[in-house]
Amino acid sequence: RLGEDPAAIAELRDAGVLAWFQLCDAPAGRPVDLVAEARGARLLPGEGALPLVEQLRAVGSDVAVAVEVQGIESRFADPVERARSLREASETVLRAL
Repeated sequence: RLGEDPAAIAELRDAGVLAWFQLCDAPAGRPVDLVAEARGARLLPGEGALPLVEQLRAVGSDVAVAVEVQGIESRFADPVERARSLREASETVLRAL
């Protein structure tokens, strides 16, 4: 949750300080407790309000991208179902690039 627009992300990339990008989603607006959101209230890519497609375009192709969605274990008790849901949500966002 960088809280940055895609132009700011591109500046970080161009400065050489953006080594990786974690793909997840979140509701609009900054949370009261950023740590609590990061550790247990992330959303699958495409479920929230973050401009993921624009952010990924700004990240570019030379930065590693990982899917990082903590706190969804209660939604998907089966790890295979959880992995499948993460893959499908991520692929949906990536197809929009």
